Amino acid sequence: MPEEQNDANPQNQLPPREHQTKPTLIIELAQACEPAANKTPEENQDTVLICEDKPMLAVFDGMGGEAAGGEAAKTAQDAVFNFQPPSDDGPVAVYEAVTAAHKAVWGKREQLAKDGVIDKTEVIGTTATAAYFGKDESGDLQVTIGSIGDSRAYLLRDGKLIQLTTDQNLLTSFEKLTGDEIKLVQTVLNNMTDPETVRLTLAVRAVLIKISDSLIASYGEPESNRDIDDLELEALRILFKRRNIITNYLGNPDYRGKDIPCPIYTHKLQAGDTLLFCTDGLSDNLTDMEIAEILSSAETADEATQKLLQAVRSRAQTVDHPRAKPDDVGLIVARIIEDSQADDEEEN
Repeated sequence: MPEEQNDANPQNQLPPREHQTKPTLIIELAQACEPAANKTPEENQDTVLICEDKPMLAVFDGMGGEAAGGEAAKTAQDAVFNFQPPSDDGPVAVYEAVTAAHKAVWGKREQLAKDGVIDKTEVIGTTATAAYFGKDESGDLQVTIGSIGDSRAYLLRDGKLIQLTTDQNLLTSFEKLTGDEIKLVQTVLNNMTDPETVRLTLAVRAVLIKISDSLIASYGEPESNRDIDDLELEALRILFKRRNIITNYLGNPDYRGKDIPCPIYTHKLQAGDTLLFCTDGLSDNLTDMEIAEILSSAETADEATQKLLQAVRSRAQTVDHPRAKPDDVGLIVARIIEDSQADDEEEN
């Protein structure tokens, strides 16, 4: 069963509406999916999905070679598209959809190996972030999210951007770190623009010192080539440089024939919220501050989508920028707005 992680932050909770009619909320959606600048649309390994027959959406980022990665992402997309939720229970719907996608990707891998398209030892897979919109016991709108790998879900509320999901990456592989410690370091990584000059707070250093020896021993440059005089800063540089390493994905052979562990997050929503679901082609290129600025300035979901794409294209082509990464990108923007027309009809 999914490990549900409810939003415990009081600032993210809807205030009580005593003696008031709840406003009718609608979700304005826009999506985009583009290959890297040096690739054709057929080579795109990212896919996005907005379901018309159920309140679900998802983004996927395939891995495993040019052909196999795209096959994995498309297979997962089809599995979620064809999935029928057994009930309106958000955590169950998301978990079962992700499980179905995982089994489908593994089946595709076995078929590709049998057909000789890939080697029998080759691994293919895809990240996945899936969301289900529903209502809580009070009738308030909420979103339930399941995430595998490093595709993300963000919430912009009152100008503040919050990463709702936790990447399953090199940083989170250290079991000695708490959830809060991981979020602290991940926030620094999300906003780094120059790994060589970043300044670390004492709190961040206290976390990095726990894992610096292990990181440097496994991924650091030979001491003969570089003198390390700041272990914590070197650990952060390693995490930044290898931020594309993921520790779990759909099709993971460690979970062959098994349900794949999938963290589940549930968050209440309110008018004015903006949700962003994206692959790492977006989050690797842009900082959280840049994403927040773009989402805040956009008046529609489509405008936000186009502005984000433009910013990613520009950054990916900036050769000397530390965050620049030519990559496929998939994203969905969801704006939560009040349906004034429906509210007027209720009053009449």
